[in-house]
Amino acid sequence: MRRLAPVTRETMTPEQADLFDNITGGLRGADRPLADFVDAEGGLRGPFNPLMYAPAIGDAAQRLGEMLRFRSKLSGPVREVAILTVGQYWQADYEFWAHARIAGKEGVSEADIEALRQGRAPAAADLAQIHAFVREMLENRKIGDATYAATQA
Repeated sequence: MRRLAPVTRETMTPEQADLFDNITGGLRGADRPLADFVDAEGGLRGPFNPLMYAPAIGDAAQRLGEMLRFRSKLSGPVREVAILTVGQYWQADYEFWAHARIAGKEGVSEADIEALRQGRAPAAADLAQIHAFVREMLENRKIGDATYAATQA
């Protein structure tokens, strides 16, 4: 359920239009149709519409997300399992939905995605370790030495 009215092309300020173009273009929008980003009301899907209400902050946030997703040293499957683990923990339905699609394209199996949806670790050992690391961080607000060492290995 949307809480903020959609910011549509017809109602955008120039700053909002720049942010819209930065979100739907660039690395995030490469080889993706506009429909992946815009809902039936003409607003951006998920966390992007609220960013339109403060375009300077929104652009900084979307740039950080772009850097973490596309310029990280993490592999695609590792990154997506971390995101899906956080999404499931916080019951962020849109984030889980969007990144489940990306995870599949990155090679995470449907069975592992479903396990993550249910709050369980994936079967793949390396991805299960990432899940354990992220869950420990979320639940304890810190990472123990054993979990850190196992994840680093």
